[in-house]
Amino acid sequence: MAELPLKGIRVIDFTWIVAGPLATRILADQGAEVIKVERKVPAMLGPRRIGLQGGLNRNKLSVAINMAEPRGAELARRLLRISDVVVDNFSPRVMREWGMDYQSLNAIKPDIICLSMSGFGHSGARANYVSYGPTLQALAGYTMMMADASGRPAGFGYSYSDMAAGQAGALAILIALWPRKISLKPD
Repeated sequence: MAELPLKGIRVIDFTWIVAGPLATRILADQGAEVIKVERKVPAMLGPRRIGLQGGLNRNKLSVAINMAEPRGAELARRLLRISDVVVDNFSPRVMREWGMDYQSLNAIKPDIICLSMSGFGHSGARANYVSYGPTLQALAGYTMMMADASGRPAGFGYSYSDMAAGQAGALAILIALWPRKISLKPD
């Protein structure tokens, strides 16, 4: 059996809901060791490994870390020191408060690759807003494009933007990893 292309790549996954977990699942499916950092009890999602969450988190390792505790944040930093990629999809405020924003992580590990999938970006009036795929679809006008035969809005149906963001996120990480793959190539 052929070796998977991302074998030897370690990803620390701070994602939740759909877009972020999809991005890291794609990496895990291609052989990356993905370590999902979870809360002890993910309140709104219920059990971790059933239904949608089970599918989005397949092939991942899991650790519950209380990031509000200094010991938890230090444990996460220890994982980061031996990792290649960090992915989150919070508003930028969260990682900054944990001391896990790009600037902080780069000081710990200069070659770390970070993907922060904040729905409203890292600057501007809405930067610290929390976003979900259906919200972003509505703001972009996509929801209005989905109408019944009479032209009345039919709603979003499913979260297309979460799927597109997850796939784009995985692709962005692959692009960032590509120079490493080339430099590891035998002569």
